[in-house]
Amino acid sequence: MLYLRSFNRFILIGITFTLLLFAGGANAVVVDGKDWRQVVDTTGYSWNDFDAIFDTTTGACDVVGCLLGGTVDLTGFTWASNADVSSMFDTYHAFTGIDNNYVADHYVGLAPTSLDAMQSDFTPTNTIPASQRQTKGWTRHQLNTNSATVYGAHDSFGGSIDVVYREIHFGDAQIISEIGGWAYKPVSNVPVPAAIWLFGTALIGLVGISKRRKTI
Repeated sequence: MLYLRSFNRFILIGITFTLLLFAGGANAVVVDGKDWRQVVDTTGYSWNDFDAIFDTTTGACDVVGCLLGGTVDLTGFTWASNADVSSMFDTYHAFTGIDNNYVADHYVGLAPTSLDAMQSDFTPTNTIPASQRQTKGWTRHQLNTNSATVYGAHDSFGGSIDVVYREIHFGDAQIISEIGGWAYKPVSNVPVPAAIWLFGTALIGLVGISKRRKTI
């Protein structure tokens, strides 16, 4: 009987932990029909590092294991194109009449609160100073052989405006600590609320069984 009670407690703790894990999610961001990886998870790598595991035409991983730098597992993720990231940015702020410029560095100045929602969803890749949060990542686009593309957002640049980098360029071999990579995967076919309901039902059932045994 003591063994059963200990076993029940173990199961209850395990299910509770799993329930909390599902409720909290993996800190990813679902935007524009895509489940976006936090850019900050992949900082400290060059464009070439991403190119080493992803197909720059399709964005799909084309190596076994899909480990960025041999460490970060990006299995199931697609390396985002300029159009992917641009569309995601548009979800947060309507860039009416502003084109994608694929030949030169392209900046967009906005009102100082325009990117608050985005900066709330995406963990900044640079927070120094704290009043000027930045979230920047490589896309799979390359301007030319040695020039790779970064899309990003700078919250309250100079304290007066928000800045979106629609496309800026760095050397493809550069490793910049505040630049990660934009990557996404399809939104799960099994909604998180359904998973929570499943584990919650199991938890309630086990609690009921435990109480019933105590009364017998």
